[in-house]
Amino acid sequence: YQRRVRGALDMGLGRNMVSFVKTLKVTNRDNVVAMAVSPDNRTLLVAARNSVIYRWGVSGQQSATENKLPQPDIPFAPDQCVIGGTSDLPYTELRGHSGPVYCVTVHKDGKFALSCSRDSSVILWDLLTNRIAQKYHGHGKWPVYHVSFSPVTSYFASTSHDTTVRFWRTDLRSSLRVLVGHEGPVTRSAFHPNGCYVVSASEDLSCRVWDVSGGNCVRVIPTGGSLVSGIAVSPNGKLFAVTLHSGDISLFDIGTTKNLRTYSMERAAPVSNGYHGNNNNNNASHKQCTNIVECLQFLNENVLVTGDAQGTVALWDTRLHSKLHSVPIKTVNVKGCVKMVSCNQAGLVLVGVVAP
Repeated sequence: YQRRVRGALDMGLGRNMVSFVKTLKVTNRDNVVAMAVSPDNRTLLVAARNSVIYRWGVSGQQSATENKLPQPDIPFAPDQCVIGGTSDLPYTELRGHSGPVYCVTVHKDGKFALSCSRDSSVILWDLLTNRIAQKYHGHGKWPVYHVSFSPVTSYFASTSHDTTVRFWRTDLRSSLRVLVGHEGPVTRSAFHPNGCYVVSASEDLSCRVWDVSGGNCVRVIPTGGSLVSGIAVSPNGKLFAVTLHSGDISLFDIGTTKNLRTYSMERAAPVSNGYHGNNNNNNASHKQCTNIVECLQFLNENVLVTGDAQGTVALWDTRLHSKLHSVPIKTVNVKGCVKMVSCNQAGLVLVGVVAP
């Protein structure tokens, strides 16, 4: 049984070229759940339900050029992505969890990564040695669904089925803050660029903005009766966006909590829940779409990038007075489920796809 992970295609706003494409093959017997890429685009992490994290790229023991991904100049048509080359790259297995891994993320310095699992733990990985640097337990016996690094170097947040958000420092085994207020499992989190606030999403159909220094909830934002599948905060800290299981993408003013705009992906296709696959019966009446937007990230203050289960990567104009608010600026279709979009300041959009 094989799944192909395609990472990375460049969708420059003014160009019709894919300039960076590489096909990577993950061989296992379980579904790929999450993906993450390092800021220098040279390390790809893939988290799977078999408790393993697969790593491609340059490790501390390899030369800087041995596994460097090629950057061919490949054109694409609007309805297809032309892949240049399918040769396999060697990978490393990061083992430390005893249950499905729900989330993985790489620190901005590229030297460390965080992962979380159904086994109730969070692991800090040293990517120079591919070994565990620290293991954290704070959510009791409950699964941990999401982890996110703070822009402030040594801090991170974790969210869990126990309805809490915990705020940590990487060199301490115990959490610094326990953020209490949600009434259902907390599935997502994202930090404000200043590191002082974190936004969380819960199955109680709300998002909350927390002051991490005091541990207080400063904003509560209803999600309109739908579960949240992703959160992103804009680089200037003024906006945050959420992707919903209804198929919509909602844009909010983080200061006033006003819903500024709602985008909609109208297509639909079968898809499974990415992070734990355990929707309780009381969620059956929630607004649900068969094509969930799996991931999102701001390219800059004016452009939001999303990826969905049908393989559509879309760029949306977030300017309030834009005439393009109802349709994407640009879309690219790839075969498979988009599990990751990662943007850098140069306008490069890296896309991770789990292909059938």
